[in-house]
Amino acid sequence: MALSLFAIHMFTTILPLFCMSEVWEHTIVPTLEGQYIIKNIALIACAFSIFASLPKNEKVENKINSSPLTFS
Repeated sequence: MALSLFAIHMFTTILPLFCMSEVWEHTIVPTLEGQYIIKNIALIACAFSIFASLPKNEKVENKINSSPLTFS
């Protein structure tokens, strides 16, 4: 849930890069506000790497049935 809310937030903060010309001084040179918005791209990359490292969900029933309890 946190990653989906993060994605929505990042989409809305990056949107001015494409909709407003005030965040660009020249063709490729962003203003200070534009640089702050571009910083969010690094945050998105970090979020994707965290999401990719999460373990895959397996059904709990399969885990319980496949590994019997043993006590030593």
